[in-house]
Amino acid sequence: MGNFEESNYEKKILDENGVIELFEKATLNKTSLSLARFGHGEVYIAWNTYPDWILGWKFREYTGSTGSPKELQKEIQHALKICDIAGLHVSSSKNEEDRNCAKETRIMLKELNITPPYVCSAWIAHDLIYNNRFWDWLRQQKVFLVGRRAKEAEVVFKKRGHNIVGTLTLEGYEQIQSVCDNLCEKKEWNVALISAGIPATIITPKLAKASNRVVIDFGHAMDKAIEGNKFNHDKKLQQFNEQKEKDGK
Repeated sequence: MGNFEESNYEKKILDENGVIELFEKATLNKTSLSLARFGHGEVYIAWNTYPDWILGWKFREYTGSTGSPKELQKEIQHALKICDIAGLHVSSSKNEEDRNCAKETRIMLKELNITPPYVCSAWIAHDLIYNNRFWDWLRQQKVFLVGRRAKEAEVVFKKRGHNIVGTLTLEGYEQIQSVCDNLCEKKEWNVALISAGIPATIITPKLAKASNRVVIDFGHAMDKAIEGNKFNHDKKLQQFNEQKEKDGK
C-alpha cells in the first residue's frame, strides 16, 4: 500500500457502470470480486471516532452489530484492507452526515495507510437497482441471497426471471463465520447478494476470497427491490424494535 492522498479516492470514484463492468469481468473470468460498503456505522465503529455515539447506539441489533465495538473495529478495518471495491462516502454529498463520514473516512484511510483498489459510492447499490445493465448481468448468474429478507427477495427476484439458487439469514456478528463456511461448501452459486447490516461489510470480502466468487454488500437495495419506493427505513426500524420488544415479553 502506498501513501494515501487525503482526497484521492474521490477523484477516481467509479459510477455504477464502472462497477458493473468489474462484475462482468469477474464472472466471465470466474475470479473473486468483493464490493463492501462502509457507511456511517462502519466508519464510526472502525475508526472509533465517536465512542459515546457507539455506546449509545440504538440500532445495534437492527444492523447486526452484536459483537463488541473493539472486535467490530478490528473486523471492519480488515474488510477495508482486503475488499476489492470499497463503497465510501463523498464530501460533495448534500447530506451533512455523509460529508462528516467522508471526512473521517479520508483520515482513517490515511492513518491506516489503506488504498482500496477500486472505490465507489457507499450508496452504489441504490444506483444499481435502477440500472438495466446490472439486472441483465444478474439474470445470467446463479445467485444466492443472504439476509433478514432473503426469502422475501427470492420470490420477487424469481418473478423477474432471476436464477436464485438459495437463501440464508444473517442476523448478527456471531453468525458470520458459520454463514461463510456454509456458502463456501455450496457449489451451485457464483454471485451472492448480502443485505445484513455491518456483518455484510465484514463477510463480503472474506467470503469472496474464500469461495473465489463475486460477493456484493447489497444493503437496503434488497429492501427497495422488494418494496420499491414504498420502502421506509425508519418504519422498518420501528417495526423491528417493536417485534423485538414483543418477543422479549
